[in-house]
Amino acid sequence: MTPRIVRPHARLTAAWVILCAWSVAPLHAQAAPNITTPKQAIGFNLGDDYMMASYTQLETLWKKWDSESDRMTLVSIGQTEEGRPQYMAIITSPENQKHLDRYRQIAAQLAHAEGLTDEQARALAREGRAVVWIDGGLHASETVGSQQIMETVYQMVSRTDPETMRFLDDDVLLAVQANPDGQEMVAGWYMRETDLTKRSLFDMPRLYNKYIGHDNNRDFFISNMAETTNMNRVMFLEWFPQIVYNHHQPGFGATGGVIFMPPFRDPFNYHFDPLIPLEIEQVGAPYQAFILEDLAPRYNVAPSQSVPIVVAHNGGRQLVMARWGFHPVWMKTSTLAPINAKAETVATSRMFQAAVKHHRCLVPADGFYEWKPVPGQRRKQPYYLRLKGGGLFAFAGLYTPTDARAGAPATCTIITTTPNDLVASIHNRMPVILERDDESRWTDAHVTDPATVLPCLRPLPAQRMEGYPVSTLVSSPGTEGPRLVRPVSQ
Repeated sequence: MTPRIVRPHARLTAAWVILCAWSVAPLHAQAAPNITTPKQAIGFNLGDDYMMASYTQLETLWKKWDSESDRMTLVSIGQTEEGRPQYMAIITSPENQKHLDRYRQIAAQLAHAEGLTDEQARALAREGRAVVWIDGGLHASETVGSQQIMETVYQMVSRTDPETMRFLDDDVLLAVQANPDGQEMVAGWYMRETDLTKRSLFDMPRLYNKYIGHDNNRDFFISNMAETTNMNRVMFLEWFPQIVYNHHQPGFGATGGVIFMPPFRDPFNYHFDPLIPLEIEQVGAPYQAFILEDLAPRYNVAPSQSVPIVVAHNGGRQLVMARWGFHPVWMKTSTLAPINAKAETVATSRMFQAAVKHHRCLVPADGFYEWKPVPGQRRKQPYYLRLKGGGLFAFAGLYTPTDARAGAPATCTIITTTPNDLVASIHNRMPVILERDDESRWTDAHVTDPATVLPCLRPLPAQRMEGYPVSTLVSSPGTEGPRLVRPVSQ
């Protein structure tokens, strides 16, 4: 039998960051009446596998929601280079919608700070609302951007939970598609294939921002393009948002999180006023904390499910999600993806020899299961094994990075070794639990000689572990909850 991971630990997820929690997390949300869902309007949910909404569909949705919601005002901020209207959704509470001109005036006064005393500035801040700019789709091939800005607008006009209502009362959200032409082009190219599995973002015959292509963000300092001119006018001449969230996404083949947010790793650009990066961190940190607090523990992670893994990234470490079952891009889809790799042969196996050089990872957990045959019976008794007294540890793992060209997600496997005396009484193998001092060496991207890291792959001493029988409910992958790790009598 093979170990089943228990509870990938939430405390290691600080490096796994996603878009602002309030724009994507559906927790505790309740849809407001009379708001058309994306699926009702365009036939699929935003973010569905193998589906991408075009700018034409964005226009359909935003106009629909503008007509249905008193939280939203839809305006065109100008034409794109290809002649499409570039829309901005202004979202705030119905009461705030009545005073948009006043809030825009206050934002301008505070931005210029001309002729204001400290007392007057504080009074304006109390009267006004925080103006928050969120755009999406700047680099059209980074498709999360265009889809998230549509989903963000839907969430903000449809949800009625207390936190969303507080955002609507306190803030004015300016939601903008930064590259409408690119979204239309990339979505059309991607969706042209009727076979879902053949859909690809590659080999587009045209630039997905007229005259510029991918690096259209370089135009913001000079405003040559119509889209850039539209956005710069709104940001720096009309609305003066206090928070600007310009959405990007890591490129193809990146091993880090698909979406990320502050706090960012030091050092920051020392040409900036120190308050700038500090205040950026103040904005991002609460959302990271929100995500970490809300990440539920798992008690029964099964093969083929997603697990958090820790990988080397830009001189540090980053936590990303990977499917449990090692699947290199060259391996046939029909081949069973191995969930374990033997420490004794991992460096010579064709399947794993490249990964042990370049793609080693940690798999955080605080326990695992093994199954012991019951003498005289056909059943097996599951046992829960952990560090003595409990605590977080890391399995030694290998992974394959996300491959966007092949449409392949990141995958991983856990390395096993000969068992210590405790585990040997239950099973003939055990996962490698790395010593704390070995974790850095195992994830050091500069170490590519297997001989340097193979000594890390040894069984953890039995005296540092404990195990006990648990309910056979754990044998069902769909079963979850803390009851699975409670001791039971045999």
